[in-house]
Amino acid sequence: MKIKRGKAYKKILQFYKTNYGFSEPYNVVFDGEFIEKCLNLKLYFKELIPKVLDSKCTFYFTPCAIAELKRKGDEAKEEYNAAKRLEFVNCKHQFGKDDDKLTARCFLDLAKKNGVNRYFFAVQNNDIRYDLRKVPGVPLLFILSNMVILEKPSTNSFTEMISTRKVLTQVSNAEKEALLKLKYGDKYDQFVKEREENKKKQQEKELVKKQKQDELKKEINDKKQQELKQRQQKQQDRKATTTTTTTTTSSTTPTKDLKKDIKDKQKNEKINQNKPKTTTTTTTTKSSTETPAPKIYKKGISLTKDDDHVTFSSSEDESEDYIVSTNNSDSENSKNQFNNSKKRKEMDSDNEDEEEEDEDDNDNSATKKFKSK
Repeated sequence: MKIKRGKAYKKILQFYKTNYGFSEPYNVVFDGEFIEKCLNLKLYFKELIPKVLDSKCTFYFTPCAIAELKRKGDEAKEEYNAAKRLEFVNCKHQFGKDDDKLTARCFLDLAKKNGVNRYFFAVQNNDIRYDLRKVPGVPLLFILSNMVILEKPSTNSFTEMISTRKVLTQVSNAEKEALLKLKYGDKYDQFVKEREENKKKQQEKELVKKQKQDELKKEINDKKQQELKQRQQKQQDRKATTTTTTTTTSSTTPTKDLKKDIKDKQKNEKINQNKPKTTTTTTTTKSSTETPAPKIYKKGISLTKDDDHVTFSSSEDESEDYIVSTNNSDSENSKNQFNNSKKRKEMDSDNEDEEEEDEDDNDNSATKKFKSK
């Protein structure tokens, strides 16, 4: 056995001694599978286990485990003969022919009995070891690759150790009062009265807090109930409206002719939207006699003629609209108006060009003067 492993085993044994009352010589209880493993690997457990525990040991076997070995028959003859040579623990368990897991039940009962005789359990079965770990203060041994190993204490054993230490080290109420008497002396009675008054005040404060909390809880519950009622009413109203709409739609279903008319209207509206916008002007004629339409001199202008009216239209890009009539005198006036407006535009454009040229000349003269300086 290595030195590090020996030190770890000493710490584990010291833990069980101080917290759970184990003492030498140690008592070891065997399982049938543990003995079978030793025989297969040719290990002499009577020498190995005392080395691991570093003390003398007494080895035990239970009648429940022997009953399981008997049921196996000729397969477990060697284990049965080796178990007979060991001492027996009077577990006083009664079992029938059809009962299973005898050793598991027996070992759990022995582990839970917190008597003078505390046992180490040499168990090779994983299920039994898992059940024994739940019981605090139970050391376990098993074989792994030609070695006997002592398991570390389980978490349950550590938690119980901590709780027992707290109980042992905790100061009792009588001891606390004795210390207070020594501390205060003659003023102890006054201290006790003040302590009682403080307790009463704290109790009253706690009652007030509880009352406020209860009131808040009631208000919250009332609000929730009101909100639920409102939601239910809204849902009912929606259902009623949906039912009425379905009935009205079913009663006023459009016929085929109406559907066709609606479709035709929609098509006409789309066509009118796609057409370019035009501005129209109408003029009434003095005589009902038909006269030929005058010539149009401007682009983007269209003319239409009816019985009594002539319409003159221009596109949105053009800036001015002109009135045309069917009479010869009116048509001549319209021509003159058109020509005059055209001349005005040309004059305006010429004036603009002249102003731009004057500005350019002024800029050039200024640059020349600057350079000469």
